[in-house]
Amino acid sequence: MDKFFIASGIVFEKGVEKSEVERMVQQTIDEKFGGYAKFRYDELDANTIRLTYYRQEACASGSEYIYDSDMTLISGIGINAFQARPIGNPIIYPIKFGGKNFYTKTAAFLRLYKFMLFKEDQQVEDIKARIYSDRIIIEINY
Repeated sequence: MDKFFIASGIVFEKGVEKSEVERMVQQTIDEKFGGYAKFRYDELDANTIRLTYYRQEACASGSEYIYDSDMTLISGIGINAFQARPIGNPIIYPIKFGGKNFYTKTAAFLRLYKFMLFKEDQQVEDIKARIYSDRIIIEINY
């Protein structure tokens, strides 16, 4: 069975060349997000991959919470889906507002990401996220 992952809204098969994945995702980030981040893809072993998004802006969130802009960057879903507005509801609950951004628990976003993979018929053993002030690391274990 092929293994799939999603990076900035693009579905990739795990066997795609590293340089091709990085080129396509970076192109999407540059077009949709104005170069907000740099992307790196690493295959750690036969069953584990790492997606790293190096952000140009520092966001102090810690690993417990993830901001709307980061969820959009990783998933490719429009930012409005992660914001509570008077018209409509966010796709993740609970969502909170802090300063100028909406945020939620990282575990809630990882459930959504796992569901996105499930929609591509991809089962995963575990997904972990580490969020630092200058980068986000997503590790997927198949």
